[in-house]
Amino acid sequence: ATSLAQIIQRRLRDEEGLRFDLTASRYGGVWFLLLVPPGAGKGSAALHCSRRAGFEPHRVMVAGDGPNDVSLLSYTERGFKGTLVGNHCHGLAEWAGQRRRPGVFRSRSWHALGVLEGLRHHFQKT
Repeated sequence: ATSLAQIIQRRLRDEEGLRFDLTASRYGGVWFLLLVPPGAGKGSAALHCSRRAGFEPHRVMVAGDGPNDVSLLSYTERGFKGTLVGNHCHGLAEWAGQRRRPGVFRSRSWHALGVLEGLRHHFQKT
């Protein structure tokens, strides 16, 4: 899929002049390509929705398991709480480990249970 992603980038960007962000990820041996307009993504969508709903960023938790969630989890730098669920992929773990990310919690539980563990971590009153 990496070469397919490169072909898509070359043809759409260079030959067609289109602007977009591309994320390639693999799950269960199947590759997924996500193309979105520059600056658009899960993170900006979550910020928009939280603002429309009247939530302050520190009251919002986002969770992810794959490379397509980097945009979402990067909004922890804007105050969101973040959780990497236990079944997160290696690429997301690399992103999280590139530098200290105090707003990102690494859950041991997988899938929805990992999200619940993150909610307890970030919001449970002690």
